[in-house]
Amino acid sequence: MTGEGGGEGGGGGGGGWGGGEREEEEEEEEEERGESLEDVLTRRTKEFNISTRERPEDVTNWLEFVALQNEFLQIQSRRRFVWVGSCGM
Repeated sequence: MTGEGGGEGGGGGGGGWGGGEREEEEEEEEEERGESLEDVLTRRTKEFNISTRERPEDVTNWLEFVALQNEFLQIQSRRRFVWVGSCGM
């Protein structure tokens, strides 16, 4: 998948749905660009907003978008757990 953000670099037709491999790619991109997690989420969401409008029938693109959202939710959940855990609760 190429184009305006439809699966950009590595979805490989959905191969990143498992989470771990894709999550590592996201973290590497974040480090390379000096972007925060929120910056990455905003940028990738904008890219998927464009690609899903341009190709609403592209089921693979939609599934990659859902996978991205799931990955960020998992990351946020872990961050909250670490934060709460660091408070001694």
